[in-house]
Amino acid sequence: MIQVTKKEPTVMHLRYNPLFQDLTPAQFEFIAENLKYQTYKKGDSINYFQDNIRYTYFMISGKIKLCEIDCDGNEFIKDLLKENDFFGEILPSRGRSNFEYVEAISDRVLICKIPSRIINDLIKVNPNFSLTLNTALWQKYRKIENRFRNIAYLKDVKSRLINFFKDWAIREGEQTGNSIKLQNYLTHKDIASLICSTRVTVTNILNELRDAGNINYSKGQIVIVDIDKFE
Repeated sequence: MIQVTKKEPTVMHLRYNPLFQDLTPAQFEFIAENLKYQTYKKGDSINYFQDNIRYTYFMISGKIKLCEIDCDGNEFIKDLLKENDFFGEILPSRGRSNFEYVEAISDRVLICKIPSRIINDLIKVNPNFSLTLNTALWQKYRKIENRFRNIAYLKDVKSRLINFFKDWAIREGEQTGNSIKLQNYLTHKDIASLICSTRVTVTNILNELRDAGNINYSKGQIVIVDIDKFE
């Protein structure tokens, strides 16, 4: 992990984060005076607690995975986070598992951290900010809930994999005609964790889809050849 000392670039980035649009100039300055930011490289772990302080973390750039270890020691990816997402200790009543951790999965991740007490102070005095934050929390939990529902509903791994790629394409894909290009920042193991499968099974299905002409993939890129026929 690399510490960043300059503050202003992060403050400017936060001005474009939808979560902060309802703050008054004085409240935004209050945030700016209490924030710090850090950069991480791929594979770095991001600690929830630093200097014995609870923090709320806001993504500026890059991508991370929010993971949990089950009782058998297996990694389960709960969520993927990117620019403008947030994580950490948000509200006092919302705890987290002791087996939960965060890891950078892109080459460079820039994160802003703000003491959670500051966020809670703003919640108390700014109803619009409180509503925006709670709506964002609800959307995060709904996204995870929907993924779990799809895993339970789609019994075979191939269907779950295709459904995951379609959802990924909607969120981050670059479309040209019916073809969609995705930046590939996930390993086969990551994908397997996201759809409750194994790395070997995911690799075999990806090879099958590639051989059938449905996708092209490399270490850095995945192309869905025709999204309308991708099933």
